[in-house]
Amino acid sequence: MKVRFWFVMACVFLLAAIIGFAPNSMDILTGEQPNPPLLIHAHAAAMTAWMVLICTQTALISARHQALHQRIGISLAGLGLLVLGLMVWIVVKDYLEAGIQPSIALIQAKRLGVFAVGIALAYHWRRQNPEAHKRLIFLA
Repeated sequence: MKVRFWFVMACVFLLAAIIGFAPNSMDILTGEQPNPPLLIHAHAAAMTAWMVLICTQTALISARHQALHQRIGISLAGLGLLVLGLMVWIVVKDYLEAGIQPSIALIQAKRLGVFAVGIALAYHWRRQNPEAHKRLIFLA
């Protein structure tokens, strides 16, 4: 029962992202909003892959396929670095080119820090402390 909780929560996170971004995506597809830069599309694709893989990973653990979960987890570490890199690139680009306020850039930097620390600690504790590992992945 407890293992299924994490799968359900991963699916809820994915569903929340879909519901949250669907209106903007529809507006872009219908031409009501301008098409964002390629960088934003790359970020969206990486985050979508991240969310789908989190659901996949929790499903694997629920089905007791720990070995496959661990093999896929290594690719998630690389994907996490890609997501982080894209997030940094977007914030720096917006700060330098779009002139976002420093306070907004600091808020984004805080989010980047939480994601980076969460992923790094989750990777570090993946074998020694599985309870911390899964909580840190969800925090990130």
